[in-house]
Amino acid sequence: MEIRPVQPADLAEACALHMANWRQDYAEDLGAQALGAAVETRMAAYWAQVPEGHMALVARGQGDVFLGFIRIDPGHEEGPYVDSLHVMPAARSRGVGAALMAAGAARLLAAGHDRLWLKVMDRNLRGRAFYRRLGGVESAAFDDALLGRTVRARAFRWDGLGALAAG
Repeated sequence: MEIRPVQPADLAEACALHMANWRQDYAEDLGAQALGAAVETRMAAYWAQVPEGHMALVARGQGDVFLGFIRIDPGHEEGPYVDSLHVMPAARSRGVGAALMAAGAARLLAAGHDRLWLKVMDRNLRGRAFYRRLGGVESAAFDDALLGRTVRARAFRWDGLGALAAG
């Protein structure tokens, strides 16, 4: 598996994975209508380019098969923030997400950061277990806004990125 910065040729695959995962994983919280054309427009804008200063990495497997991505905003007001982490369904539970998190943490450490956080839907039990395995400290559930709707979410924090970066 190769993990590298996103390139223009990766953007369409990253956008398609992001949209597919949202439609599968968020439908119960947001409803099918909320995940229609408006989200397609939002995702197209999100993946048109990576903002200056943000980090976007992709994982590619044998034969250059797209496996997943991570996007991090190092300048977020509450500290470096994993804006999104998504893995292709066929590549889940094979270490891709952990490798992306480790690569992101290593790059943050190299840039002088030593903490990281993210939000995950409260009902995403698999994701929550994954982040706990990676050493994230889980918050209590809270109300969060997503696409103009209120959803239950949890935050995960890593204070000290050495262990996460080491994988």
